[in-house]
Amino acid sequence: MNKTLRRIFLAGALLISFPLALTAQEVAVRSGIHPGYGRIVFDWTRQVPFEAKIEGRQLILEFDEPSNYKFGAINNGVKGFTERPVLDQSRKRIVFPLLDDFALKSSRSGTKIIVDLLVKEESASSSSQIPPQASPPVVGFRYAEHQNYRRLYT
Repeated sequence: MNKTLRRIFLAGALLISFPLALTAQEVAVRSGIHPGYGRIVFDWTRQVPFEAKIEGRQLILEFDEPSNYKFGAINNGVKGFTERPVLDQSRKRIVFPLLDDFALKSSRSGTKIIVDLLVKEESASSSSQIPPQASPPVVGFRYAEHQNYRRLYT
């Protein structure tokens, strides 16, 4: 009887803990602003297939697994690049409305997923309209050492 109760208790404990194992993992999301691009990093703990694309003025990220994303400071968007992220009900798709037209580059570093929003370069014609800055004038000088003093002539 005692062994039977133990087995029933163990089976019940396993059944209760099984759904907890299937819950989505927590993924920290962080961002950084760099010269010429903004970066979003998803700190997954294992390899997860994903797709990143820009459609219209939206950055769309789709992951093969749901997650509990910890947006932290990025919850209000990436300053100068995106508005606040919108997570769908499946917890697999995140949409970031973009503030401008950007190019996209995505990569991995181990289990981390890196998404870069690159500032597009302006056309050569618009940059040629800006006059080049003149270099400072060259100034010659002469130096003389005397018994009681030193002198610099320009």
